[in-house]
Amino acid sequence: MTDAAIPNTQREAPPSRRFPLGWVLAAVVVLPLGLALVAYVYSTSKHFAPALVISRETTYITEPLTPEGLPDYVAYLNQRMSQGVTPENNAAVLLLRALGPRPDGEPINPEVFRLLGVPWPEEGAESYVSVWRQLELLSHNEPLAAEQMEKLREELLYRPWRSEENCLTVQAARLLKKQSRLGLVVQASRRRRFFVPVVPRGKPLLEADFSVLQAIRGPIRDLSMRAMWHLGHGRPQQAWEDLLAVKRLGILTGQHWSLVGMLIHVAAQGFACRGIVQLLEHSPPDEATALKWLRQWRQHRSQASFARVVDEGERLVALDSLLQLRSSNLKGLGDQEIRISPGALDWNLMMRKFNFRYDQLVAFGQFNDPHALEQVLLDWQQQARKRENNRWLSLLVPFSRAVRSELVSNVLLGMYVTALDAAKVAELRARQWDLLIETTLALAAYRARHGKYPEKLDALVPELLPKLPADLFAPGKTLTYRRERDGYVLYSVYKDGVDDGGDKRKLDLLMDLGFRISGIGRDRLPLVAPKVKKEP
Repeated sequence: MTDAAIPNTQREAPPSRRFPLGWVLAAVVVLPLGLALVAYVYSTSKHFAPALVISRETTYITEPLTPEGLPDYVAYLNQRMSQGVTPENNAAVLLLRALGPRPDGEPINPEVFRLLGVPWPEEGAESYVSVWRQLELLSHNEPLAAEQMEKLREELLYRPWRSEENCLTVQAARLLKKQSRLGLVVQASRRRRFFVPVVPRGKPLLEADFSVLQAIRGPIRDLSMRAMWHLGHGRPQQAWEDLLAVKRLGILTGQHWSLVGMLIHVAAQGFACRGIVQLLEHSPPDEATALKWLRQWRQHRSQASFARVVDEGERLVALDSLLQLRSSNLKGLGDQEIRISPGALDWNLMMRKFNFRYDQLVAFGQFNDPHALEQVLLDWQQQARKRENNRWLSLLVPFSRAVRSELVSNVLLGMYVTALDAAKVAELRARQWDLLIETTLALAAYRARHGKYPEKLDALVPELLPKLPADLFAPGKTLTYRRERDGYVLYSVYKDGVDDGGDKRKLDLLMDLGFRISGIGRDRLPLVAPKVKKEP
């Protein structure tokens, strides 16, 4: 019988093909694990890491390059900041001659002397030792309590004093008379440019040498101290010239690319402004002198620029640090002890994110409102914390180079930008001091002409002031001015934006930024300190 003749019901059914359950379970487990292993190897191996792209969006500069083909940020800054600088207009040349190789005992890199064409001092040559530093050393041998001596030393910077008032003023006056190098420092302050080359070459910008900048703080303090000494002895014009030199030195350091330079500029501005308040309080000028001082002050406005320093300095420091990290393992980021191979990160993505964030900082840094920048930094922190605490995102970290790179860049960014809001406040404070002193000089000229201060600042416009002075910490408002007996109080609400009334305690605590002028015209305020007899 053929198969065709067999009924369908009698034919044998083909055997069923069933996969063993174990194979099915193995496939379900092994396949995802295999894919995860492939993803892990692909995202962590340096062989699959994207090559670094040299572009404006990533490295920010495309030339000059190092022999390894990486951006040379040190050479870039030296080229950029030295444009238009000559030995004849560079204040750093004269300052190096005044400071010497070891100002206040801190060595200056010889490479700085060589690059600026300043001969290295001969063996045994003396260096600048600030009066401030010498008084600190002398105070250890005085019988007065250390705390009291420190307070008196601070007073020498901010109050008029005479040589014979106490043991410290005797020493300070003697040292100031011997400080012959201050003349060269004043001469340097009259130059237009300030350029100190970035050294050492081949090192990251984060390790740049700031010894020259730091050394300038000594002469700034000494000039402030000498101004108060002149004022205590009834020499207001000499006091003014020293305080103006302090301001010029601050403006010069503000040309530096770093945040350090800007902060020294702000500090010098504070020394000069507080000294000028004392000058106007204790030795009011006549109208001609007040107008002359007003013109000179306007010629030396603060050049502190948070946006420029962030754009040209802090950004490059951060990007250069990223490239340094790219050549080494990352350890201990944030609060976690972790170790990440450079090949496990997308450095192009990280550098693009850094540039995007720094572009935002520059944009917000151009506004006068410090709270806007503070809010931006706070928003970044909250976004980074939210991403870090995202459990689903955390699961992708071992398998995604992009996710891993984003989280690491958030941690690194937090380290670099954590204190920049304070730097913005410092910039606004320097600019606000400019307006405060300009206004008080105009008030001094008005009083010299009319015999009293005006009831409102409107009386100064437009003859003495082009417009009412703005309160930079209260957008849309002007400085607060209030007559008090023969004098006045003039202040800004400062960084908290709250008007605290401008009383003496609030001004001393910097809750408001400004000062009070009594109008009495005292010639000086003596330092309150006991006279100490020397033991024979």
